[in-house]
Amino acid sequence: MEHLQCQYNGQYNAYDPAELKKGTRVCLWEGYHWRKKERSEKITQFYKNFEKNSKAIINYIRECKIFMASLNADARLRKRIESAIIKGIIANNDFAGSLQNPPQRTTERNNDEKPVILNITSDKRILGLKQTLEA
Repeated sequence: MEHLQCQYNGQYNAYDPAELKKGTRVCLWEGYHWRKKERSEKITQFYKNFEKNSKAIINYIRECKIFMASLNADARLRKRIESAIIKGIIANNDFAGSLQNPPQRTTERNNDEKPVILNITSDKRILGLKQTLEA
């Protein structure tokens, strides 16, 4: 849910859904999440054009398929799992991977932590994601 909130409040980029369906990445709103130096300026820009920006974000989210999973894991393991998913998508070098905005902060497994194998199952195809990942 945290990522969905970040999408709605303008922190993340929003793309033109029609162009994405054609395989073209056209950014309608450039989020401010990673732009610490420009953050206050970008937030002001977001709210000055709130109607236009919020419509772009809502239209983008409507076309996204959001997958959620119930996890019985502590915060550190959840971050490792999220990192494994991000790295798995980027590693495929396909269109889905190109939507990840660098630099991505990921949480690596420490040497003293056991690897966790993720078996991802869904009735829907998850673009760019393998069914088995290691966190």
